[in-house]
Amino acid sequence: MSAVRRWRHPYRGTTCHLQSVYPFMADAGLGSDGVVIGRDGLRRTFCYDPFVLYQKGLLNGPNMLVLGDIGYGKSALTKSFLYRQVGFGYTPLVTDVKGEYDRLCEALQVNPIRFVSGGSLRLNPLDPKIGGAARLTLLRSIAELLLGRQLYPREGAALEQAYVEVEQAAHRRHRQPRIPEVVGQLLRPSPDGARALETGVEDLQEWGRDVGFSLRRLVTGDLAGMFDEKTSPGLDLDGPMVSVNLRQVSDAAKPILMACVSTWLRGVWGRGDGRRRIVVQEEAWHLLKSPAFAEMQQENFKLARQYGVQNIIVMHHLGDLKAAGDAGSRTAELAQNLLADAATRVLYHLDEGELHATAELLGLNQAHCRIIPKLYRASGLWLVGGRAFVVHHRLAPAPSPERWIVDTDGAMLGLGAERRRA
Repeated sequence: MSAVRRWRHPYRGTTCHLQSVYPFMADAGLGSDGVVIGRDGLRRTFCYDPFVLYQKGLLNGPNMLVLGDIGYGKSALTKSFLYRQVGFGYTPLVTDVKGEYDRLCEALQVNPIRFVSGGSLRLNPLDPKIGGAARLTLLRSIAELLLGRQLYPREGAALEQAYVEVEQAAHRRHRQPRIPEVVGQLLRPSPDGARALETGVEDLQEWGRDVGFSLRRLVTGDLAGMFDEKTSPGLDLDGPMVSVNLRQVSDAAKPILMACVSTWLRGVWGRGDGRRRIVVQEEAWHLLKSPAFAEMQQENFKLARQYGVQNIIVMHHLGDLKAAGDAGSRTAELAQNLLADAATRVLYHLDEGELHATAELLGLNQAHCRIIPKLYRASGLWLVGGRAFVVHHRLAPAPSPERWIVDTDGAMLGLGAERRRA
């Protein structure tokens, strides 16, 4: 008895699906445009430029998240990326909390802007160089950071009225409005201000008392000397790179100064002058305790495409989001929205304990979760517009100064500055 022949219809599918059963097919990569980052898992040269990828339709936005444990290469990637992008005409704007970008500034022949607690350099939060609406938002953010909570409606109204009156008086006198004048207006409100809010002078004084005393710390308290006068002349924000060094600023003053700098720099990249800029923020998540600042940051992310700006957020782990507010709060929601606006995510090694929260917030799949704990130093998982690459970051050999720029181990190894640079 002859066997019955069974026919099977041929299977048709796309190469995207067939590669799961045929192992010798690979993603075509991102192309050769942009700066070289290193090599991917197939030993191909990996290049990246968010602006080029956006023009090609491979990215829906330029913003970037760099995440991972200490010592696995986040800072080295960020600094070398900025150094290489300057060669393409891009301008880095960095808020340097630890003083780690001084070498990059030296390599680019740029003097960093150094703020020192009790020093002579001033940054006026009410400087006219900051857009009008942004000045009031910044003032609210500073008050919320100092109070450790969101302003009550009456407090917000009292602060806004005080600001308006100080702004009008400064305009008549052709001078910068200043924080001491706002404090005085809050603690001694005018009858005109009370009438504008349809209340009495004593009631308005009560509404603004806590806000006034909190801002008074910037004038005569422990935070005096950096925000109480007009902006120091000659503060240059136009160059191949702008780096604001906060290493010698007290911990209490850092959040306020970081908020000021962030708002100030927005006035720079919002000029619409055609220059492409890269804004780097490290360890700035505690600023999101202020809902006003969190909303301003979200707006910055939304406007990135309009002004040709790439925002880079550098974090150790997403547990830092807890500093932005309780789960489910408006502030925590805003912080998570910033993550959603980062179309490029670079994930370095994470411990298993952090991996679950990261996977939940970023929508990682099982394959991503298996790879991340196994990544070694200088190797990261790049998620670019929904495509995944394991990339081994490479530094340029001598005579390029890249290895010297990114070195942070010299002090631990006992090497002298000249030897480390060599």
